[in-house]
Amino acid sequence: MDLSRDAAADLDARDPLAGFRSRFTGAGDDGPGRLLYLDGNSLGRLPADTPAAVAEVVQQEWGSGLIGSWADWVQRSRRIGDLLAAGVLGARPGEVLLSDSTSVNLYKLLVAAADARPHRDVLVCCADDFPTDRYVVAGVAGSRGMTVRDVPADIDDGLDLDVLAAALDERVAVVVLSQVAYRSGALVDIAAVTRLARDAGALVVWDLSHGAGAVPADLTAAGADLAVGCTYK
Repeated sequence: MDLSRDAAADLDARDPLAGFRSRFTGAGDDGPGRLLYLDGNSLGRLPADTPAAVAEVVQQEWGSGLIGSWADWVQRSRRIGDLLAAGVLGARPGEVLLSDSTSVNLYKLLVAAADARPHRDVLVCCADDFPTDRYVVAGVAGSRGMTVRDVPADIDDGLDLDVLAAALDERVAVVVLSQVAYRSGALVDIAAVTRLARDAGALVVWDLSHGAGAVPADLTAAGADLAVGCTYK
């Protein structure tokens, strides 16, 4: 493989997604003092069309439309959800909604999943997973008198499926896991983990925040139970 700068520049020039760069503010600056923004775990660059879209919502839909705008607003959660389902998540129409924050949605789905396994008292998560996810798991477990079982993961290689399988038994109600490890980028096989959990009688709540739109997530084909994510990636 040619690892030269010229080869990299050629690949960039032929990238079918290269044109999308112009849709973001500040991305056209190629000067020597330009900002190189490499934080993939936070807000990305502002889309150039966003200020006008926000202004339209505030000035027209709210300012002029008032309560009449609700006729359109209440449907957007499903309409945008269907677009994400078809184009990004491999889900079916009506299965994806936009609502609340990632943590709030994770809490709601985790509680619903635990309710669906009422005679089980263990929640499983990855010890190297995103801290907020682990806080939500710990909070739900504490409020319900459940136990949290942390599964270790290697910073470079990610989660070992054999280690996860060993942590699953008849006490496990729900597994909460990120598709992509936030520190290393290690990828977890959604279908394989779902099969392991299902064999143990447990449900899986996936956090797709660091993977959706960046790596494939065919939720229907994988037989996924529940998933949350965010749209700013």
